[in-house]
Order: sequence, then C-alpha cells, then structure tokens
Amino acid sequence: ADAGLSRSQVTVVKTEYDRDDNKYEIEFYSGSAEYEYEIDAASGSILKKETDNYGGGHHHSHHSHHSHHNCY
Repeated sequence: ADAGLSRSQVTVVKTEYDRDDNKYEIEFYSGSAEYEYEIDAASGSILKKETDNYGGGHHHSHHSHHSHHNCY
C-alpha cells in the first residue's frame, strides 16, 4: 500500500524473514521500477524503503531510522 500499487500491478521477487533482526525484507517489481522494503516484524512499521526506476535511470532512496534514547 505504501508504494501506491495494487497487488495485480506487482511481481513479488523475494520475501525473506530475518530472525536475528526480527524484520521482513521484501523485493518486488512494477513496470520498470524495483521496490525494496524492510518491515519491522513486531510493529509492521517500514524501517527502510528503496525504489529503483530502470526507465529513466533515476534512483530514489528513503531510509527511516528509529532510535530510542533512555533518559535518566
């Protein structure tokens, strides 16, 4: 849903669960674009997403980093 595409518009290439980091790695294509996502398995939040567009040679990358600070 985050990519704005319906299931019929995408071809899923890889879905992998990383047990050590408790996250899913998902890779799929739609037209000339490739999408890669890392999803937190516990919360479902997007940890990282990348989009490569092969049609125009443009590359867009978005990284979300969540850090927790302890206050004493």
